[in-house]
Amino acid sequence: MKTKTDKKSSKQLRHAPLGNEMEKPAGKLRPPKQRKDVDDEDEDDKMEADELEAKIYLQAKDQRKEVNSATSAREERWPNAGEESDSDEGSESDEELEDGEDADDNDMVDIDDGYVMGAAGLTEAEEALVDKFLHANRQETRTLADIIMDKLQEKKEDALAQARTEELGGNEIPPKVVEVYTAVGKMLAHYRSGKLPKALKMLPHLKNWEQVLWLTRPDEWSPAATYASTRIFASNLNEKMAQRFLNLVLLEKCRDDIRNNRKLNYYYYLAIRKALYKPSAFYKGFLLPLAQSGTCTLREATIIGSALSKLSIPGIHSAAVLLRLAELNYSGSTSMFIKILLNKKYALPRRVIDALVTHFLSFERESRVLPVVWHQSLLVFVQRYKFEFSPSQRDRLKNLAKVQQHYQITAEVVRELSTDKKLTA
Repeated sequence: MKTKTDKKSSKQLRHAPLGNEMEKPAGKLRPPKQRKDVDDEDEDDKMEADELEAKIYLQAKDQRKEVNSATSAREERWPNAGEESDSDEGSESDEELEDGEDADDNDMVDIDDGYVMGAAGLTEAEEALVDKFLHANRQETRTLADIIMDKLQEKKEDALAQARTEELGGNEIPPKVVEVYTAVGKMLAHYRSGKLPKALKMLPHLKNWEQVLWLTRPDEWSPAATYASTRIFASNLNEKMAQRFLNLVLLEKCRDDIRNNRKLNYYYYLAIRKALYKPSAFYKGFLLPLAQSGTCTLREATIIGSALSKLSIPGIHSAAVLLRLAELNYSGSTSMFIKILLNKKYALPRRVIDALVTHFLSFERESRVLPVVWHQSLLVFVQRYKFEFSPSQRDRLKNLAKVQQHYQITAEVVRELSTDKKLTA
């Protein structure tokens, strides 16, 4: 008699006994799973592709709206800036290579009505204090117009007995070329936006490009034309030729604009940033001549230094410039450039650090009141490289802080010099 457990165990069997299975007649195999037809798969793929294309289109549309809104906001903020100078010269943005600082976050300059001005904290008293350190034996300032007129006069004197040649590489410029580039110069004097003449784009490729350049009268170029020309020359000239252009044209035009208006047109500001894409040419042709002139005001250093602080520059070029600035005769605004370059936190060679220590220690016996920017540059130097100082250098800098004092900054300098590396580890 079967028990309840036997009935339950028989119900739990998953299949019949093997003997019974072998006696059963041959049955049909399990039917295969239904597979989708190839045509159905193609239709599904096509539907997915259409959906993906629609999503991409919507995203592109949204991005286009964002770009348009950003452009309109920029035009409202800088109404005199206009449009991009030439769409053929490249679509790269001037915001590339940034150090993560936004223009709005930079308090070194203020931008108003298409002009770049010194920050609100740049007082006349501080400017006057820096002006006391300008070189007393400096030469009289020459404008870009004076330089161009001298060049044209020299050209006329040299061309008296020379024959006309057909090639541009000769000593004499053909009259047709003179006529073309004189007309180009008249157009650039009123240029605001749009395409540039092809003759201007060919100018960097001429052998005597500098002589032909004077025919266009760069001193009369509009700010937009200066920016567009800087883009062309910075892209097509080699380092030495670009250095020559930046020194003779861009530097003089920027200084003239700041001198006359006490502020810098935004197009010139963009031209400086574009010139920084060739850092070696910019340093040798723009920054160092400005610092060596002995006439660089604090306002000029602040505006130009603002553009310098926003872009990432290779450390090898900046280290060489810091070494050169530390060896120059002090002219007040030199401290601004030193502070900006030190704030980039480069891993400086030992020689550069020693030169900067010597530079600051040279003020140990200075009887004049030093400007605030000097104390700021010292504080930045100590903050960034205090663990690179030797014990003797650290002690001498402490003694310097006792002589040259500022009621707010000197205490921070002493605190940084007293910081032990073991405590910060």
